Amino acid sequence: MKKVLLPLLLCAVTLSLLPTLKAQAEEPQLILRLRRDFGYGGFGEIEGTFRLQASGPQDLVRVIFYLDDEPVAEVAQPPFQWQFHTSSFPPGSHTMSAVGYTREGQELHSNVLQARFLTAAEARQATSRLLVTLLGAILGIMVLSAAVTFLLSGGKSRPQPAGIPQNYGFFGGAICPQCKRPFARHWWAPNLGLAKLDRCPHCGRWSLVGRASREELAAAEAALLEQAAMGKAYPTPSDEERLRRALDETRFLDE
Repeated sequence: MKKVLLPLLLCAVTLSLLPTLKAQAEEPQLILRLRRDFGYGGFGEIEGTFRLQASGPQDLVRVIFYLDDEPVAEVAQPPFQWQFHTSSFPPGSHTMSAVGYTREGQELHSNVLQARFLTAAEARQATSRLLVTLLGAILGIMVLSAAVTFLLSGGKSRPQPAGIPQNYGFFGGAICPQCKRPFARHWWAPNLGLAKLDRCPHCGRWSLVGRASREELAAAEAALLEQAAMGKAYPTPSDEERLRRALDETRFLDE
């Protein structure tokens, strides 16, 4: 008898809770978001001009924005947003929230956002630190790729001479702006927008190179053939010379 009553009791309790759970799931919420219009923003720190945007049910008619639990703006028509500049408030950690009201008078509370307001000087320092980190990472990739290429190649991974079909691989081929010779773009070369910061295996120089078309690569190969036939082939440096040149060029990034 107990084995029968226990499941029935659990079913009755579950059914009694369904209306409450459904009401909670359908309860309209007020969502608060922070948007940057102009300035610095990263890692929970902001400086400049920003906007608080509140979104909720269709019958939302009024929103009050709060900074550190103090009302700072009231908007009575969509879009429900408030623009501010961080310099208008003391630097340091602040909380941001909002309370909305529907047409029927229902009160909706938003999520709470937290950010640290920086001064202009602090924002410049944070930007400088970020740039130094990025440049350091690029420099490290360049030096590491040059060293790995030298150690793993053993003089066997040089580009094919003129006249031998070239395999440009998945990342396509490029034409070095220095020596005008075609080469396959490396997988480890960092992408900077539409071009890769890559190292030419012929002359050993670094440059920004985009993906060349088949026609451009064919024309560059034909030019190499013509130079080779005339005895004017571009001299190919040794592995030691390429590594030394790569290290010498990356040295100037620190200045």
